[in-house]
Formats: sequence, C-alpha cells, structure tokens
Amino acid sequence: MGKKAAQDFTSNKRQRHPIRAALAEALPLDSPNWMPLADAHRSLCPLLGDRHLAAKDLRNALADDDHARRVHSMRRCTVRDIQQSDCQLASYWVEHWLDPRPDGVAVMEGSGSIVTVKGYAFFVWKPDLEKIWPVAFTSTPEPPIKVQLTDKVKVQLVERSAPRQAKVRAPAQLTEDQIQALMGDVSKLSDTEKKLRRYTVIKYGDRWKDVFPANAMKAAEHDPLYEKEVGVARWTISTWRRALDRKK
Repeated sequence: MGKKAAQDFTSNKRQRHPIRAALAEALPLDSPNWMPLADAHRSLCPLLGDRHLAAKDLRNALADDDHARRVHSMRRCTVRDIQQSDCQLASYWVEHWLDPRPDGVAVMEGSGSIVTVKGYAFFVWKPDLEKIWPVAFTSTPEPPIKVQLTDKVKVQLVERSAPRQAKVRAPAQLTEDQIQALMGDVSKLSDTEKKLRRYTVIKYGDRWKDVFPANAMKAAEHDPLYEKEVGVARWTISTWRRALDRKK
C-alpha cells in the first residue's frame, strides 16, 4: 500500500478562508502603512472629543462589511519565536470590541466571561483611516527645500518658501461690538455653542468662518483663551459644528 499523501494544512486553511487569503495578498503585511491600533485611537480622540466615542467609531469602521468603507486590520503574534501575522475579517470585530484605557486601548472578546485578547499586537491600514477621517490622519507635506549647486564640493541651501495657506491670524484686539457683529445670529445656539463661537471669533477674527470645526477644536487644547472664554470642559465635534454653523 502506497504512502498516504501528506496534508497541506496551509492550502486547506486558504480554502476555508478565501476572503482572508485575498486580503493578505492585497495588503502587504510588511507595509509601513500599518499603524498601531492604539496610535489610531489616540489620533481620533481629539477629533471626537471622547476616548470612548473614538473606540466605538473605530471599532464600527473595523466591523463594516463594506470593503470600500471598512478600516482593514492585521494582528501579529507577540509570543517569542512565533512568527505569525494575518489580516482580520470584518466579522472578527463583530465579536470583539475596543476598551479605552489610560495607557492605550485593549481588544476584548467574550459574551459571558469577558477577557482581554493577549498575545497579539493589532494594526490598522492607514490609507483607510485617511479616507474616513482625513482631518485626523492626513498630514500636509512640507514644501521641499531647494538645493542650489555653487561648485563641485559645496551646496547652498535656499530657505523653504512659505506655504500657500498661511495660518489664520486674528486682529490684535477686537472690541465687544466687533465680536458681536462677527458672531452673527446666535439666537438658535445653546449657551455652550455661543461660547465656542465667541472663542473662535476672538481667536481668528473675520476669518473664523474659514476655519474647520475640527481644527478649531484641536487648537483649543491647552489654549488659555479657550479656558477663559469657554472653560476647561472639552466638547464633541458635533457641538463645534453647530457652534460654527458647519455640517463638516
């Protein structure tokens, strides 16, 4: 009787998970575009104004079954001498969720007995994050430095030209009448929203309507003017949008 052919467990695994195999081929596991999950969550917190909301929205994007809208993820085994990396299906995040903690974010699983997933480091695909949250994850590249050759040995560095869009600067000081005029009709705003709009007007002057709510919210962090006009409380991006009369 001839020898029984050895089973190809790798082949069987790919047959059982054809979508996962396709993802592994489409997204290179060694790409620098993989961002640590904790870093992605940390970048979302200022935009959404709350670490629990950031964890919830990020997990929902990971679990989205629409390939075009999903944030793809990967996990790598952290156990010594075990080299294992694989992309996760959206269904994985239906059964798991994110728990924000002071030192980062943990992946949780279980229905009856809830436990923390250990032995793995999780990563997310940054281009997906940039499509969904461009304000938080898309950085504007700096203009290149011009280099001019002066002889065969030395080079002269020419100062980088100023970017097209300079920072919006407010007037040195606005009178109360000017502030009220720039604020416009605030009759439909809550007291908090009025304070946010007043802060934005004082900070940016007559250009306040050109400022994105997310950028204004980020600029308010550790800003003495914000604490003077609004207080120490931090408000969600939706509150900022209403205050600045913006949908986005």
